[in-house]
Amino acid sequence: MSIIPRGQAALGFAMQKPEERYIHSVEYLQDRMCVLMAGRAAEIVTFGEISSGAQDDLEKVTDLAYAFMLTYGMNKDIGTLSFSERNNPGYLGKPFSDSLASVVDGEVKKLVDTMFQRTLDLVTAEKESMLEIDLFPCAFL
Repeated sequence: MSIIPRGQAALGFAMQKPEERYIHSVEYLQDRMCVLMAGRAAEIVTFGEISSGAQDDLEKVTDLAYAFMLTYGMNKDIGTLSFSERNNPGYLGKPFSDSLASVVDGEVKKLVDTMFQRTLDLVTAEKESMLEIDLFPCAFL
């Protein structure tokens, strides 16, 4: 992760080495969410405030969390259901009830909040180590 400005619009970015991976475990998806939210957590730990710089990462986290619930069937309360577009080509609405939508929204929020807290705790705990190896080079200029 880098929080060094790397252009006009970004204050930094996180990159991962690409993997050719098609089957993902719950742990992998949760770790991926944490990686995506590391920039936002670093802003809070380093600057004590947030910016709009994490927008793209937060969109990816949200999409991943909904896929976790609605495509991969990885939530015990929602169960082993899958509502992918592949199952409903051309369908413009949602193929489930409003009550299930409410449960999904609540579970997505709970998952994202839990993963963000995990990320924030990790970045906070490792702040000094990251400063030592210069992962936050512009943090305290």
